[in-house]
Amino acid sequence: MRQNPLLRQAFTLVELLVATGIIAMLLALVAISYPSFNEREQLTRAVDKLRSGLLTARLWARRDNAITGVQYIPDQSGSLYGFIYVQQPFAEFSGVASVSNSNSLTITIDRVGKDLISNSLLYCSKIKPTDYLVLDGDVPHRIATGGSASLSLLSPIAINCLPNHPFKIIRGVERIPLQEDSVLGDRIAVEPLSGNSPLRVPPNPFTICFSPTGQVINAPATCITLRLTQGFLTVGSLNETADVLVDCLSGTTRYRNP
Repeated sequence: MRQNPLLRQAFTLVELLVATGIIAMLLALVAISYPSFNEREQLTRAVDKLRSGLLTARLWARRDNAITGVQYIPDQSGSLYGFIYVQQPFAEFSGVASVSNSNSLTITIDRVGKDLISNSLLYCSKIKPTDYLVLDGDVPHRIATGGSASLSLLSPIAINCLPNHPFKIIRGVERIPLQEDSVLGDRIAVEPLSGNSPLRVPPNPFTICFSPTGQVINAPATCITLRLTQGFLTVGSLNETADVLVDCLSGTTRYRNP
């Protein structure tokens, strides 16, 4: 009896067991490596989101001709998990001031921008602790308490000025309305590395602000390094990290994998 040449001999049981074992080993390797790959993919997306946020703030600063930036959001532990967009208001307060004691001023606002106003207290209520007061011929002083005609200032030295001394208020950045929080990702936090501690200094902690020309105006150095860390779910696993470098002179960013 002749065998049909179109038919072939079936796999033996041993061959099937060997093939099944190889497939099982490959699936096991994939199962082991997939979490790490997935975590790294999430970290890469967080880097892209962080760089896109900085670029957007820089472009908006040029578009609106106003100081614009990103302010990072801390959680209860102090880790920075996301950011919001902030911008300096256009209105500029000015007027005259008199000293009531060494670090407190009584002010009268007579102008907002170029428009004369009659209700000084209305605009005093808009002054916030994130703003600065600049007496004519003096350096800016951060306002400790605002919202009224009597302002307390943060100053290491006594403030001396005559009655009716001219001043102006430099507005601090405020959150841009209708913009949602940008969360970097699950278990991903961003932290300025050593040497960038001024980012954590009031009145606008965790903030990077761009001028309309593109430079970082509150830069502690010529370059800011932001480290993103991805915490693993697996106990004992090492955290994945990535660095975003911000050139404070040009406002551009680049990615570095440490």
